[in-house]
Amino acid sequence: MKEIWIATSNKNKVREFQDMFQNVNIIVKSLLDLTNPIPEIPETGTTFKENAFCKADFLSKLINKPVLADDSGLEIIGLDHFPGVNTRRWAYPITDNKIINDLLIEKCQLLERRDAQAICALCYIDPIKEVRMFFEGVTEGLITDKAIGHNAFGYDTIFLIPELGRTYAELTLTEKNKYSHRG
Repeated sequence: MKEIWIATSNKNKVREFQDMFQNVNIIVKSLLDLTNPIPEIPETGTTFKENAFCKADFLSKLINKPVLADDSGLEIIGLDHFPGVNTRRWAYPITDNKIINDLLIEKCQLLERRDAQAICALCYIDPIKEVRMFFEGVTEGLITDKAIGHNAFGYDTIFLIPELGRTYAELTLTEKNKYSHRG
């Protein structure tokens, strides 16, 4: 069986990728599988694509195996695409998803429309075959006025997909992978 390394230590992202690759018999490994933990990979890019490349390049050089890295985030149109590339870090030192989501909902209170998009940039690097590819996924949605659902991490409880009338957190993992920016 083939394997692919995912440049993340986020257990939820690993689970999503495992679900995506299970039907093609590819084993997903991640930073959690390294015997010697590494420090957090620096995200020095100014775009999702640049950050995905930073992560994929770092890990592929470290392990010399095929690597897939993502950088993803949320952009709220009425807030000039905030939080954007800083999605994970904008509320630092606060790291609790519920508190961060409540703060984001509060920022949206005065908006006439809560249009948003979930964005994912993927970078695949195979150092052996010298292959480098980029992919981007975007899901259009709305920010809810309260958290809805339980199958969640990050902004899943407040990101509503209008065509489904449900948030990411209300979807099964298979449904989320079908409709999500990462899927």
